[in-house]
Amino acid sequence: MEVEGSQPVSTAVAEPVLLRAANVSKVYGRARVLKSVTLEVASGEICGLVGQNGAGKSTLIKVLAGLVEPEDGADVTVGGQPLAFGDPRASYSMGLRFVHQRLGLVPQFTATENIGVGTGFVRRLGQISWSGQDKKVQGLIDRVGMPVDIHRPVGELKAVERTAVAIARALDETSGAVRLLILDEPTSALPGREVEHLFAVLRGLSASGIGIVYVSHRLGEITSLCGAVTVIRDGQVVANLSGSGIERSSLIEHMLGEDASIMRRETTEASDAATDVATDPPGVVARASSAITQPVLRVVGLHSGTLQGVDIDLYPGEIVGVAGLNGSGREDVLRAVGSVGGAGSKEMWVDGELVAKPNPSLLRALGVVLVLGNRDGRTGIGGFTAAENLFLEGRHRVGQSRVVHPRVERSAALGYMEEFDVRPRNPDLRFTEFSGGNQQKLMLAKWLSVASPKVAVVDEPTLGVDVGSREVIFRIVRRYAQQGLAVLVASSDLDDLIAMCSRTIVLGGGSIIGEVDRSEMNERVITAVMTKRELLDEAKTGGS
Repeated sequence: MEVEGSQPVSTAVAEPVLLRAANVSKVYGRARVLKSVTLEVASGEICGLVGQNGAGKSTLIKVLAGLVEPEDGADVTVGGQPLAFGDPRASYSMGLRFVHQRLGLVPQFTATENIGVGTGFVRRLGQISWSGQDKKVQGLIDRVGMPVDIHRPVGELKAVERTAVAIARALDETSGAVRLLILDEPTSALPGREVEHLFAVLRGLSASGIGIVYVSHRLGEITSLCGAVTVIRDGQVVANLSGSGIERSSLIEHMLGEDASIMRRETTEASDAATDVATDPPGVVARASSAITQPVLRVVGLHSGTLQGVDIDLYPGEIVGVAGLNGSGREDVLRAVGSVGGAGSKEMWVDGELVAKPNPSLLRALGVVLVLGNRDGRTGIGGFTAAENLFLEGRHRVGQSRVVHPRVERSAALGYMEEFDVRPRNPDLRFTEFSGGNQQKLMLAKWLSVASPKVAVVDEPTLGVDVGSREVIFRIVRRYAQQGLAVLVASSDLDDLIAMCSRTIVLGGGSIIGEVDRSEMNERVITAVMTKRELLDEAKTGGS
């Protein structure tokens, strides 16, 4: 969910430059991922860093963190002092702190314990002083400015509270003062209200003089929060924006370059298609315009740790969304449909046939595939190439026999990579060598195209994916649905559901609390249903 409407935080021109990076380049093999990049951040400034997946943002952050050494000629200073490359301790001692999308917290540990493990415990006479550690951690939490129960396991906290704990850990000054805080996709798991809470925290830290680099694919957040933005495309800085130049349309133009005009045309076509859908009865055009009366997938009594007896019917050609706040059960839908890890359903039918004891392997054989989000550790095999990941489940589809033909496989992989706009177009690269967004597109290619399913259950299809790749994913999913694929998509990003779905099921407390069809689908309506507000009727008539 993108946050619109707030004014960017301004930074006084007189503030001294805190971080100055110049001529930062990095080459991996024959790939030049950074090309003479420059970045400046002033004390107290919130600077956005944006670019498509694979643009070089992560590599630049790794250089600053001391995890990657740049090529000769790079010059990075913090407060006027040179930064030693390839040494995380040097980065830390100079006041650089990092909060990654995967927060690195132990769910079973409390905030007190997590921060102690990360930065060291308070000790007296060689033993941990728990009272001293509690006092230290409470002080850090107070500095962040968000109430958190420091004695509760962080796995039981709200997502924004876990992020606050990670920021508090980064602000620990036991080993030196904090000068620059770098956050990588910090809101990927946060609903809108919690995003605003986080923004209040960051503005407070900025006001105290800490410089902040904010990395996000959610451009509405960038325009709302940042007083300056650096845009990277293909490893190069293509724009440094501030003030009135920080507009969503301008960011997209710089991020995509020539691809921006293509995306605008596709977005217009998608909007026209969505208008056509909205004029039909609730449900899906494919079902309304044919004699289809039987769902291709019917699940009764979905259950998990959170889900409590959810029923879903899914018809050929239909894209059904699943929305809900964190903890609503939205996160468990894929596992429950796929009968993964103890989750499941009381009954399931595929093409009208009752499925006895469903499991992921049996469901794949029946044409039902599960597409995990690219941040899930089980999406692909990191050490395997793109081609090997694509055909791991169905190599016999590549040739006339089950014998692997490397040249045929490679050629087929190139075709799928072209269709799904996977970059770089190199089927011999290992899965881990692709950016998160391109890993996501590889997995969509594997399960939507190579596997040729009847039903795809997709979880968080655009988590951590840039604006250009998002449009590609939207277009691909819609195209396969038009060809008859039934899609169930669970997402924390309402823009996903609005862009793709013909109807959206809303979960709360493990049950269905509402359903929104295409003609009513906008952010206000879905949010109103999720929060059970009495403003639902007003939202339906007021639009977005």
